[in-house]
Amino acid sequence: MKIPEKLEKIKFIASRISPYNYFSLGYLDIFYLAYYKKYNYYSLEKIREYWREYLNKKKNVYLNFYIHIPFCEVGCTYCKYFKDTRVTSDKIDKYLDFLEAYFDYFRDVFEKLKVVNIHIGGGTPSLLSLDQIKRLFGLLNNHCLIEPTHEIAFEINPKSINFDKLKLLKSFGVNRLAIGIQSLNHEVLKTVNRDYYNYEYIGEMMRQIKQLEFEGTTLDLLLGLYKDTPLTFMETLKKTLLLKPDRVHVYVVNPPREYLAKYFNNDYKLFYRRVYQIQKVVFPMIRHFINSHAEFRCKHLSFRKKDFDITKKFYKPRYLRRKFGYSDTVNTNIAMLGIGRDARSHLNNLIIYKDANADYLVFNSEKKIFYGHDFHLEESVLKKFFDNLINKQKVDINQINNEFKIDFLDKYNDLIQYLLANKQISLENNILLPKFTNALERFCNALLFLEDKVINNLYENCLNNTYE
Repeated sequence: MKIPEKLEKIKFIASRISPYNYFSLGYLDIFYLAYYKKYNYYSLEKIREYWREYLNKKKNVYLNFYIHIPFCEVGCTYCKYFKDTRVTSDKIDKYLDFLEAYFDYFRDVFEKLKVVNIHIGGGTPSLLSLDQIKRLFGLLNNHCLIEPTHEIAFEINPKSINFDKLKLLKSFGVNRLAIGIQSLNHEVLKTVNRDYYNYEYIGEMMRQIKQLEFEGTTLDLLLGLYKDTPLTFMETLKKTLLLKPDRVHVYVVNPPREYLAKYFNNDYKLFYRRVYQIQKVVFPMIRHFINSHAEFRCKHLSFRKKDFDITKKFYKPRYLRRKFGYSDTVNTNIAMLGIGRDARSHLNNLIIYKDANADYLVFNSEKKIFYGHDFHLEESVLKKFFDNLINKQKVDINQINNEFKIDFLDKYNDLIQYLLANKQISLENNILLPKFTNALERFCNALLFLEDKVINNLYENCLNNTYE
């Protein structure tokens, strides 16, 4: 396929998927998208074989570990993650039975892994009772070799947390609390079913957290919620900073179709135009605010980023001094294991997969409930390329050539020359630097490197479908 024809197909694909998919594109997202409806399906038995194969090839494998707790007392209208709002204590106990069976099944795998990051998210993990929290951490401590420089992060909802639960989490070594504030404006919170707290309520929760001396507390805010304006967002941000968290993380909303249909006429472009307009006003205000408060610094505040951190300048707990983190982008010797419905996992240059278990309370090692993709050499090369291109903003071609014993510039010469001619990249001393001016350009030019048959598969699917 000629490059201009391929690019036109990719532009069509971009027009039929959620803009969020190219706005926040990660290198694993490319592969999940590229093989849509062409996935392989695996049983847990097969997945365990992959882990054993991976561990036999490598030494000192470190693990980023995500456990999904899929229960919520109230469903937030902006949320796309899998959740069960018909929660009972018995159902949570049954889910813990499922986790125990899963841990037992992976026992020999865990024995060879050094866990550097545990993230317990959801859903709403703080819905668990004291006894259920004890059982969950008992499973972790009995099965996992947790590194001394670990991070244990636990997501909490203001509605379901109390001092006794906080004290218990502290006793189990939780050193980062992730708290979804989203907004402190009552009218905004009403539209997302979260009008059960206010600034004073959050302030009391933060007082208890500080009393227990947790190492790190992150308050999460959402940009782009319905009824939120630059003024109301900045009011929320300033109030949030007055609570003196260690970090404020601001995300752009990734709305489900129901939310879009209700508030934005099911129009992604309308939604993202509004987000951009808010950013355009808010970002200069944040820069001014940060510059006038020496205790905070702002990380990655840019129109090219979908989210950013505002972090205390001198906040450097011990677990931030290492290079690990729960992320789709990790070092070569770090694996990622996600347990629970819709959780992602990957083993570098071997396989990526996702849990699609509809019967999420029942453990079954033989049923093919995971979908994903096995990596072959060319795909491993591209994964490395995308990793650098997207996350480091430059690509060291020599590093790719040495790792995979190939000549990357020769293999992709036509594409490289095309991008150079169109001033989409620069190339000097085997360092490739992208010159993309927006997320859509980045998306289209990255997908050019995929095989023609992959683009054709995506194109055919997009003729009749619009993807989330």
